[in-house]
Amino acid sequence: MLTNTIGSRFWVGFNGTSWNDELRTLIESYHVGGLVLFHRNIVDSEQLIDLTNTIQKQALSRLGRRLFIAVDQEGGRVRRLKFLETPAPRSLAENANTIEQRQMNVSRYSSETAQTLIFHGINVNLSPVLDIVHDKSSHFLGDRSFGSDPDEVGLLGALWIQIHRKHGIHSVAKHFPGLSRALLDPHEHRLSVLWDSPSDMYSDIKPFEAAIRARVFGIMISHGIYPLWDPKWPGPLSTVVCREWLRKRLSFDRFILSDDLDMKAISDHYPPQVIVERSTLAGVDCLLVCNNISHFERLYEALIKLVENNSKVREAHLESVYRIEREFERGLQ
Repeated sequence: MLTNTIGSRFWVGFNGTSWNDELRTLIESYHVGGLVLFHRNIVDSEQLIDLTNTIQKQALSRLGRRLFIAVDQEGGRVRRLKFLETPAPRSLAENANTIEQRQMNVSRYSSETAQTLIFHGINVNLSPVLDIVHDKSSHFLGDRSFGSDPDEVGLLGALWIQIHRKHGIHSVAKHFPGLSRALLDPHEHRLSVLWDSPSDMYSDIKPFEAAIRARVFGIMISHGIYPLWDPKWPGPLSTVVCREWLRKRLSFDRFILSDDLDMKAISDHYPPQVIVERSTLAGVDCLLVCNNISHFERLYEALIKLVENNSKVREAHLESVYRIEREFERGLQ
């Protein structure tokens, strides 16, 4: 049945550190495509291995496939696996005098990160951050970016992606088309990103072009509104951002992911029906809902109704489902 495909497009956060009724419902009733782990789900190494093993065994038994299990393991302050201590991306770039040394730093920590993730049953890292950050002390992204030079950010980000893939980890580059000129944090605010010139725009998207050339698994869309492209809709709800630019102009043919749809930039301003309709038409494959299960349930129900009653949404939905199922068929770590 068509409705059985709805859940595959959702990657959902959950509560608890072991197999529980919430996880059982997400897999058995909703058939979710992925889960996103946070600090609240991780106690230590042994517990995490047991949790991910159990999740995948249950998914294989009930769905006949494994799940995407994702974390934000960027390094520095954004580390869901606290027992894996790696420097922030900015530190990898700044604590070296030459580009060769910076590449060596990135290679080392990308390899260490990827090997640790795969050992713990995680197959997707929601990194690297490819936003350009000029002043790490004033920008909300701070040291999460590799730096302020688009060419170098692209070079180091592509290397991170390639090393991760070598060790069996899918990477998701973020936050397209860039938050370098955002003054507010989308976790808390609706925001516009204003490019002063075409050169500013191309500077911001340049690292993502490098990631695409490196065959990055996925690209996460910023919640910002980009008036030069689309003055009305934020990134994951914009056909201009996702289809026109990312798919058509940049020739990206792999996964497009939303940022967390629980962030206030989206959840405080758009009802569930609008979120799933616009994001599906825009071509977003994977919808992340990381903190509010009831919000996920409303989005899920809204998408069912749209797929049943709106032919354009149904067609776009099936396009994403095909891309997702093709990845499932390839097998997940």
